[in-house]
Amino acid sequence: MKKLITIRKTCRLCRSRKLIDFVNLGNKPLADFFLKDPGVKEHKFPLIVKVCAKCFLVQLMGDVNSDLLFGQNYGFYTGGSP
Repeated sequence: MKKLITIRKTCRLCRSRKLIDFVNLGNKPLADFFLKDPGVKEHKFPLIVKVCAKCFLVQLMGDVNSDLLFGQNYGFYTGGSP
């Protein structure tokens, strides 16, 4: 498996490097990621939000590996939420 997370250094939209800190919520576990064994240590990832000074896009800076996000323990399915 490749890296669990990649932290972006540029804007997702315009590729500018002029990113301004917006909010840092610290390290958090993935939402709706259900562990089969409660004794296993849960991965936590930085929840950092920045705003681009050029195009004003507000964005998460971390890209979590899609294999981890949408793997066997993925909890969302269409029609499963009210």
